[in-house]
Order: sequence, then C-alpha cells, then structure tokens
Amino acid sequence: MRFARYIATIWCCLLAIGLGGIVRAGGEATSRPARRWGPVKAGLALSVELTGAVDQGGKCVLAPALRNTGREVGRLCPQADAVAWLILKFLPSGGTAGKYYFSSRVLPGSAKGSPIWPRSLASGGRLDLARMDFGGVRLHPYSKGVKFLSHHVTGKGSIPEAVGKLRDVLGVGKANLQYMLYLPRKDDSPVLLKSDFLSIEIGPPDLTKLSLSARKAFVDKLIAGFGGDAFGGHAAHRVAVRLGAEIVDDLIGAMKTRAAKGAGRMWLATALADIRDKRCAAVLIKLIDEPGGVGHVVAYHGPKQRNAELDAVIIARGSKTTDARMTALAMLGFMVFRGQAPRKLLDAGINSNDPRVRSTVVAALSRSASLENVNGLVLLLKDTEARVRSAAARGLGAMGNRDASVVGGLIAALGIEGDGARSDVCDALGKLTGRQSPYDKNAPSDKKRKIVAGWVKWWTAARKNHR
Repeated sequence: MRFARYIATIWCCLLAIGLGGIVRAGGEATSRPARRWGPVKAGLALSVELTGAVDQGGKCVLAPALRNTGREVGRLCPQADAVAWLILKFLPSGGTAGKYYFSSRVLPGSAKGSPIWPRSLASGGRLDLARMDFGGVRLHPYSKGVKFLSHHVTGKGSIPEAVGKLRDVLGVGKANLQYMLYLPRKDDSPVLLKSDFLSIEIGPPDLTKLSLSARKAFVDKLIAGFGGDAFGGHAAHRVAVRLGAEIVDDLIGAMKTRAAKGAGRMWLATALADIRDKRCAAVLIKLIDEPGGVGHVVAYHGPKQRNAELDAVIIARGSKTTDARMTALAMLGFMVFRGQAPRKLLDAGINSNDPRVRSTVVAALSRSASLENVNGLVLLLKDTEARVRSAAARGLGAMGNRDASVVGGLIAALGIEGDGARSDVCDALGKLTGRQSPYDKNAPSDKKRKIVAGWVKWWTAARKNHR
C-alpha cells in the first residue's frame, strides 16, 4: 500500500505538468472558442476577449464587443458619456489567497482603430470595439465600501488610491476579470453591462529585458518557491519551465546550494528535466543517486531529455532490481515519454522480486502489440501473483494477437491454482477465439472446474488447426 501511495505521489507530482510537459517549439493548433457574452440588460449584452499572451510587465490587450439581442433598437449614449472599467481577482502563482482590484475608468471605443460610436444598435446589431491595452491602466484595491456608480463612475465619492499600473501590479499567476460598461442614457434608464468572466494566465517576464536588480529579485522569489511545500514547488516549476533555457543556470545553482528540500527539490529536479538542455542533462546524471525521491524523479522524467548519456545512466540504475521503485519509474518514464521501455529495463522488471514492479512491466508491454511485447506478456501469464497474470491477460486480450503461443499461454494460466486471474484469462480467451465461456469466481466449485476443463478440452482439439 505504501508503494502504491509513493508511486501515486510521484505520478501526481510529476504528471501534473502534463505528459508532454517539456519545453520545445511547435504544438498543435487549437480551435478558437466561441465568444462568450454577459447577461442581457435592456436587450444589450457585453463581451470581452483576450488578444495574445499576457506576461508580467507586459501588455494585456482586450477586445470588447457590444450587441443587441432584443427586438427593439438598443439605445446607447454619446461616446463621451460612456464609462468602462475592469474588476478582477488575481491569484499569485503558488499563492492561496486572491487579491481583488478594479481599474481606473477608461473611455470605451477610444482606442486607435475603433469604429465610429453609434447612438443606437439595431436589433441583432453588433459593435466590435478596437483592441485596447489595459497594461497601462491603474488598479485600485477593491473594498466592499466602494460604490462604483456613485463613487467610481460619477466621481462624486472617494475611492482607494491606485496601487500601480496593471502590468506592474499583477505578477505571475492567474486572474479572473470582468469588463464593465456604464451607459448613462438621456430620457431613458441608464444601463450597467457586465461581460462574462474571463480567465487569463499571466506568464513570467522576459528576463533579458529586466535590469540586473529586477532580474535578481524575480529569480530569488522564484527559487524561494521551490523551498516551500509541494504546492509552491509545483507553481515555481510551471514558471521555470516557461522561462526555459534562460533560467537553467539559476536552477542548477539552486540545486548545488540545496536551496530546495523535500517536495520542492523534487519539483526543482522536474523543472530541469522539462527544460531540454545539455546543461540540465549533465546535472540530472549527478542527481540519479540522490535519495529523498529526487533520484526517482530523474528516473521518471529524465527520458524527456533524449540524451544518450542520461538514458544510459537511467537504464543502468533501473536495471538494478534491488531498487524496485527506480525500476518501475524508469520503465514508466520511457513508456510515457518515449513510447517504449528499453528491453534491459523490461527484463529487469520481469525478473524483479516485487510483483508491483512486474505489474508495471505489464503496463509497459501493453502499450504496443509488437511481437516482443506479446511474448513478454505470455511469459508473465506464468507469474506467481494473480494480479500480474490478470493484467497480462487483459493486455493480451486487448492486443488481438491470436497466435497459438498466446492462446496456449492463456490456457496454461487457467491451470495455476487460485481464482484470482481466471476470470480475466477466460475473458481474454473469449475475445481472441470467439468462444464464450466466462469464469465466475463466485460460482460453485464443480461449475468452475467444468469451465476450466471445457477450455482445456477445446484447446486440445483446436490447437492442431489453430492459426
């Protein structure tokens, strides 16, 4: 049970970044989601979209739009009377408590390239305003006492003093923002429109553009994130991976000075594995024997580097069956990130004294229906552990290989004492042969014996002509 929890911890701690979480160029194009609109007021609805990435200290370009969903003409107001602002919640990377802000007022439709502001929108009409950079807009701390319409919009009341511009206030992390538009219409009721909430992720700054002091302050804060708990380490890892090669020397320095410990150090090792760089590979080779989980992190994530020297070290360490965890994680790493575990690791896993490692071998072999993998699963049908035999049978059943050696291996597995795997073995036989004779471990003993004997009798007659 402890072993399973340990593997699960490594898996979660190391897979939370995603199976392909290595820095590299390219990526599949994704379809753009449909624009989302806020609630309808007086037939009007408001929407806002993010244009481009948002990095700390950089731009935050938003594209607002207004539409009339009603049947009647939607009256607006003179452009000079309209007021817009943002409300947002910011959650720093690695933090647990969000901070709330609202922006200074802006004039909607004032950005360069905006269309002419109309006095009204026809039914079904839409007004797409030009993109506007909110990075330079000031932010004020939100408090419950602020009444936006009487204090912020009309300017008749006091509001908290601005804490700075958006690009300077918001660091690396996530923000949920809402675009607000107030239309004070003459001879008609005013309208306050709200967009749907928009979630944005704020990435790290371009380190090459920072001053030496600003760069040091940012890096020191990032490295400190690896010195805390697993949550903070994971957050620091995400930032480091986005920075890529530019941060490698700082990460290596933190490793050497042991600035991070425990789970944070494991995340630091993961970051080095996720940034594909010769400098990282050289450090990971030295970390393979480090206790406390770091060596196991290297065994699992190291294959991402695709470095021949590091591969050789991981295979050599993983082939030592005295460390069952190292063997299992090395196999999983090659299997997940490279598509196939090396034969030497699989052989070590098959010969391991730990049935949990042998089960991992089954998982590795089941990913590909190559002849070599099929033969390996047939061999594991003889395993003394029922769970290993069950997993091997399920893998063979899914592969669809109907060779006599496969069917014969499954028939032989039925002769091993114990009910633990027979149900899965019979299910696999049914899939491969079309002959349905399932095994119910809860059935009376005589019926179970008849099921096994029936399969053996059938195979005795069928194997001569089996192809």
